[in-house]
Amino acid sequence: MLSSHNNAFKMTAEITDPFDLPGPSERPGLRDMDASMRCTICQEFYDAPVTLSCGHCFCSLCIRNSLAEKPECPQCRKSSSDVHFRPNPTVEQAVEAWKSARPCILRLLKETADLLSRANAAPVEAYSRSSKPVKKRKRTQSVDSVASVELVEPQTVIKSSEGESVREAVGCPICNKQVLYCNINTHMDSGCSKHVVSRRSTQTTQATRWQGIFTGDNNSKGKQKSSGSEDSNAPLPKLAYGTMKEKAIRELLVEHGLSTHGDKAALVARHRQWVMMYNANLDKSEKNRKPLKELRKELKTWEDGSKSKKVIVEDAVAHERKYRSEFTDLVEKAKASSSAHKAPSVPISSPLLETTSDDADVVPDSEDEAPQ
Repeated sequence: MLSSHNNAFKMTAEITDPFDLPGPSERPGLRDMDASMRCTICQEFYDAPVTLSCGHCFCSLCIRNSLAEKPECPQCRKSSSDVHFRPNPTVEQAVEAWKSARPCILRLLKETADLLSRANAAPVEAYSRSSKPVKKRKRTQSVDSVASVELVEPQTVIKSSEGESVREAVGCPICNKQVLYCNINTHMDSGCSKHVVSRRSTQTTQATRWQGIFTGDNNSKGKQKSSGSEDSNAPLPKLAYGTMKEKAIRELLVEHGLSTHGDKAALVARHRQWVMMYNANLDKSEKNRKPLKELRKELKTWEDGSKSKKVIVEDAVAHERKYRSEFTDLVEKAKASSSAHKAPSVPISSPLLETTSDDADVVPDSEDEAPQ
């Protein structure tokens, strides 16, 4: 059975599709496990997963783009917005673990299928000896010992990284407040009432940004550029682009190191997409966040792909002369088609008019007018 499955599915590490794994009849749960780790919008593994108030989980950037078109959950259609986002680090860790284990699982399934196919092709007498199972047991033990050794190394790395980030603020999984990593256990034991890190500095930074946008104050723009763009914990606010001048939007793009080419509509689209990508990147765990340089490259790729391929006519007069005959032909065809679909008018000498004009018998309208 497994050999046929090996031919039906290409179990390689590069392909990321739930159907790469065996079905429920052969290996129950594997395919469902893979599908549960994927966003229902992009069908890829969760990237910065966030949970809405309705409980559904999506990639942060996927749901931000979806809510920009229609402010509701794509699954249950309940109204929602980005203020309802709750980063889901547990799902993020599960996805990372599954992505690491998936190639190993595919490789083991392939090796098992190959072993069974060779076993079915070998003579039956070869399996009557007692030395064969002993060797298989030794091989299994050696594989287990190697696996046990390999599992120790990631734990050591995690411990060292945790030791370096003891003084960093993290989000409480219960109340979502910022707490120092070294105080997270005490904070949860106290009912989420102790050791809460003040967000006054973050609020001050956002207030300063808004003030600079509407007043056009450039005195502290250099400082804000260095601190605001590198602050990995402060999300970018949404802006009312309709009330902003084009100059202010260009200054925002310069602040984040983005291109300022194009008209106001292009500038607004560029900055709006940047805000969504930037905030979606913040929804990831700090170790999984992309650098700003990589985000700018992804924004450039998005912008190149979203540009509509319009035909630019440099000389309108020459273009009109070149295609005048074709245009005239199209006009004549349109006129002919329009006249052909018109309803024919009723002629004056129709049978209906002739009947009513002749001295025909008049049909009585009531019983009183009936002939006696």
